[in-house]
Amino acid sequence: MGLVKHSARAAALPLHMTAPITAPQETLRDIRAAVAQELPGARIRRRLFWRYSLVYDAPAEHSPA
Repeated sequence: MGLVKHSARAAALPLHMTAPITAPQETLRDIRAAVAQELPGARIRRRLFWRYSLVYDAPAEHSPA
């Protein structure tokens, strides 16, 4: 139905379908290095569209008994 109603392809995306973007300032390697220093044991996984997730399980507090 879309092809029938809009047979010509748009020259550019409508403004409401765009988002501001910028080139990354750090590589994933840089992020991994910083995380390893600040949060030892944290896990980083690459995700879709240059995203990543970071999982950190804080160690249990050892209280004197």
